[in-house]
Amino acid sequence: MTRRIIAKVIVAILTIYCISVIAAYFYNTSITFPFFVSDGSYVPEHRLKAIRLSVFGTFIFFAAHFFLRFKKILSNSSNGSIDF
Repeated sequence: MTRRIIAKVIVAILTIYCISVIAAYFYNTSITFPFFVSDGSYVPEHRLKAIRLSVFGTFIFFAAHFFLRFKKILSNSSNGSIDF
């Protein structure tokens, strides 16, 4: 139970951070992790590469999770229906 609460708190904090980054963009301010604020939209190239690799890695993780879970659901189904 406490793990779920801690996880929800962490997700809530990251969500607030993401909302603030998007809102700051509209005021021509760039916020990069961890809380580095700069005027304009300059982002160092190494950070752009890190973002690109993390997005690709996240997609691979969730795709693998989806396919493995989907396979387990199909193998557990007795009447052939898929229940999400």
